[in-house]
Amino acid sequence: LAAIGSSTFRGAGALIVNSNATFSVPNGPSLSRNVTNSGLTLIGSTLGPGSLSANTNIFWTNLPSAKMTLFQSGGLNVNYFGGPAPLFNNAGLVQNALPNQNASIAWTFTNSGQVSVSATGLMAFTHGFTQTAGSTVISNRATMSVTGPSSVTILGGSLSGNGTVSGNVVNSGTVHPGGSPGQLSFGNTFTNNASG
Repeated sequence: LAAIGSSTFRGAGALIVNSNATFSVPNGPSLSRNVTNSGLTLIGSTLGPGSLSANTNIFWTNLPSAKMTLFQSGGLNVNYFGGPAPLFNNAGLVQNALPNQNASIAWTFTNSGQVSVSATGLMAFTHGFTQTAGSTVISNRATMSVTGPSSVTILGGSLSGNGTVSGNVVNSGTVHPGGSPGQLSFGNTFTNNASG
């Protein structure tokens, strides 16, 4: 299934991407219904950037078998401002595609699966990042950015790698720098709670 140009997915139902299916988003469609993904979603491609915009009341659920890859400045955007951001619940894998590739997620993001920020790439979260389980891995010279008043909140699971977190970090889980040896850099405030 490919969403092209100014197309819109809307209605009272839901979009279900099965485990053997691919949902391809090359350039700028709009989403007005909830999505349950257990297959592969591609935002953009090796040929160029892509983006997917959604209304404020949308829920995207990435099941454990699901994978989302964001290519070349790929982004999850909002159609309009003034309400709560769309919600993305990840129990699968979310990643930027290749070294030097940037991605942005303007939805409220919760992770219990895996988030992978590839080497020398950037993944920006503009409406917060909360991890309840699973892992976030920031590869060598990669950056995970959280902007505004939001923070990277690790309630469970691990934050690891050799990259940089640009933004505030609040840890109640496990922070595991590098691959022994290795180094995680924090560009703002790091708070390690009692359980962290």
